[in-house]
Amino acid sequence: EYGILNPKQWLPGVKHDTIQYLGDLSTFQFLGSRLDLSREMKWEGYTIKRFGEDTVLVADRKEADVQQYSRLIPEIRWPKGMDSQGEDIHQYIYAVTGLDKHTAARLLKIYFANVHPILPVVDKTEFIDQYRGRMNAFPSGDLLNAMLGAAARFVEHQKAGYEGQRKLPSDVMLDVPIGWSNSFFDRAEHLLLNWSTTPTLSKIQTILLVLNTRPDRNIKSSESWQMGGFAHLLGLHKSCDHWDIPDREKETRKRVWWTLYITDVFQTAMLGRGVNLRDEDITVGYPDVTADWEEVMDAYEIDKDKILNKQPFPRFPSLSTPFKITVSVGKRAPIYELFLSLVKLSQINSRILLSLHSPRARQFSYEHGSDNIVATLDHELTEWRYSFSRTVRNSRIPDFNHQKGYFAPVVASILLLYFSTLILLHQPFLKKTASKSSTTSQQICTNAAKGGMRIAKGMGIKEFLMCPYAAVTYPLRQFGLIQVINAKNPNPEISVTAKEELKQGMALSQMIEPMSFGAHHTNKFYTVLLNHLEEYEKYKSEDPKLNANMGYTSQAVNAQQQQSIIEHSGTAPMNAGPFLFPTLSPFVTAMNPSMAPVALYSA
Repeated sequence: EYGILNPKQWLPGVKHDTIQYLGDLSTFQFLGSRLDLSREMKWEGYTIKRFGEDTVLVADRKEADVQQYSRLIPEIRWPKGMDSQGEDIHQYIYAVTGLDKHTAARLLKIYFANVHPILPVVDKTEFIDQYRGRMNAFPSGDLLNAMLGAAARFVEHQKAGYEGQRKLPSDVMLDVPIGWSNSFFDRAEHLLLNWSTTPTLSKIQTILLVLNTRPDRNIKSSESWQMGGFAHLLGLHKSCDHWDIPDREKETRKRVWWTLYITDVFQTAMLGRGVNLRDEDITVGYPDVTADWEEVMDAYEIDKDKILNKQPFPRFPSLSTPFKITVSVGKRAPIYELFLSLVKLSQINSRILLSLHSPRARQFSYEHGSDNIVATLDHELTEWRYSFSRTVRNSRIPDFNHQKGYFAPVVASILLLYFSTLILLHQPFLKKTASKSSTTSQQICTNAAKGGMRIAKGMGIKEFLMCPYAAVTYPLRQFGLIQVINAKNPNPEISVTAKEELKQGMALSQMIEPMSFGAHHTNKFYTVLLNHLEEYEKYKSEDPKLNANMGYTSQAVNAQQQQSIIEHSGTAPMNAGPFLFPTLSPFVTAMNPSMAPVALYSA
């Protein structure tokens, strides 16, 4: 009764009732006869009123509105077993991310299934040991937020058919707005800036995830340079094979370094700036492409009883294929095959940038020519293509099947980056003045843009998300540049095809625009290209001589000259056509280099 008569005893932060019925209280019945209720009586900010035969206690609304509490969240002592005791991982996750344990587990499952195999900066075994309380430490708060942010991007676009390979029913989908992932990235960046300033491995891991997967992040050269400085301070560029540290830590250091290398090289290509990480300074070797099956499928021996007894607990496999099927292919799973292929492609990309696109390289080419350099780089690119084809075709992991595998979109994205690298190799030789070298380069770049667009137009947001690097949409811009050049070709067969491909690129860029800043920039880029082409067509109609001296070869090119267009002047065969056979799936053609001779003459 006292609690009702004194409403100020309510828990802090809880809105109390503004009216209380007093008529049935024994205390009030005892005192009521002694109170004059003919007039309103004030009592601790409340008024006693009578409505007919009913007596009530009414709060003063003005006073209630301004009432302040020292804290809004009450301290409640729960009985044993109803609330977790001590500091556990779920309380820690809630404190640093704001997520409950079920949502956090769901996002971590998405992260390890989609992001980790391709951008493997996290020591998965260590993380799971921390998550399950097998270590006296928790994951770094900034890294944890970055991981959740990378996974949240998939949830933002799950209405497009994501979270696994099936479309989820609407009642089990997380209804979150586009941009939800930024809340985690904001927390990660806040912790990076306000916690310890000492360079640590977790800081580099966090920055790599933020730069590559934050959707509104405009990747900058200065940020990559700072990461490179952190990495050098930690000695990530040095071989650690002889260091007295666990093998798992060695592999993590290698994967973090090469992820940084990929990020730096393709960012350099996008921005047209100098390469920050030079091969001559690097002594660290490639990471192992394999990992223990228990790590890959999160089937650790220590958890065996829980798994066999089907005890429910969060697990984080990195492959979609059931464990009982994949375990038969060997003791270790080649989970990082695609990642290593991307590393090797980025190394070729770096050598192209340094050998052909730097000011010193251009001066050298002007004075001494570049035939030998181009032949060497072209040979390396050809060898990479054949090696990548064998890797995907012969992979023992069903998820890496280039047609039906879960990571088939990643194979497609890597092929787009391959075409991008091929264009980068020949782009310096595109000249307004017609010559054999410029004609050859124009043909190769055209075929690369065609092959890339044939693959890209079958992709959507969910496919591009599967390759979690900021540069994943960059090849589309290179294709657009080649297409707009060809759209001005006086040969109508070439120009009409190029204009159609430009429209396809525009439609694709509009579809993926919400995905990231890079996708948004790609859409704006295609808008500029189409506007430019429209202006060109307008002026061409006014001046028929505009096509003169544009550098396009005559249509009367004999068969011998056509042959020279698709062959390299050196000993290495050109990469002009194995992906361009028009009647086959781009994936099938790309994975069968033996079809190259036929495809070369079918472009």
